[in-house]
Amino acid sequence: MEDLNGDYFSLLVDESGDVSRKEQMAIVLRYVDKWGSMVERFIGIVHVRDTSALCLKKVIVNYLPQYSLSLSHIRGQCYDGSSNMQERLSGLKTLIQQESRSAHAIHLRCSFKRMDELQKSQAEKVQEALDMGEVETGKGLNQELDLARAANICWGSHYKSFKKFISMFVSITDVLDTIVVDSECEYRAKAPGFLRVCQTFDITFILHLMRDILEITNELNESL
Repeated sequence: MEDLNGDYFSLLVDESGDVSRKEQMAIVLRYVDKWGSMVERFIGIVHVRDTSALCLKKVIVNYLPQYSLSLSHIRGQCYDGSSNMQERLSGLKTLIQQESRSAHAIHLRCSFKRMDELQKSQAEKVQEALDMGEVETGKGLNQELDLARAANICWGSHYKSFKKFISMFVSITDVLDTIVVDSECEYRAKAPGFLRVCQTFDITFILHLMRDILEITNELNESL
């Protein structure tokens, strides 16, 4: 709080259920310090009765004054894409903006949505092979052909997704290329864009960077 020195800040909030199925909300501040560097500081986890926008706002309103912080000093909001956060009329971002009109909201778009769509496309390809007898079925078979589905709150599943995506990169691009050329499935219109993005340096770099970062944190994740 001394570092922030009563200046403006952005609010980062996310909520999820813990192992006892109680909803918890994490609160993080983002601000620029006196040396001009952008800083993010986690300030606490708060139990919430439910995850409605009104409830989350009430908790935030009651929590910030403990650190002599005011909603009027919020200049940015950063949430995921859930409706309780982003709903235009009654979402948390709107409720906060009613208190501070300068609290501009940023939508954290999840890159795993694209991976999920790729997974569905690949599943169709595997199903075609099964229907044509090109692949055997049975317990435990073909499981490694699939991308791990990324859970909303489980970063361990994200780590597995990155690992699998990298190991299956050639197969994924082959599937996309096949869809572009001769598929009539619903993903044909999106496939060229996916294929083009997959073949960029940025995607390759991000895949390996996130795989390496999450590999480090995964050991702690599994221990917890």
